[in-house]
Amino acid sequence: VDETGLNEVFGRRMAQVHRLLRIGARYDVGPPGVQ
Repeated sequence: VDETGLNEVFGRRMAQVHRLLRIGARYDVGPPGVQ
């Protein structure tokens, strides 16, 4: 198992989620998890 690769993917995914949460908060779309 390539832990470095997994950590890179995990970090990228977390950054994406964080960005989406910031966008949602900025536009006041609603509570997290609502699409």
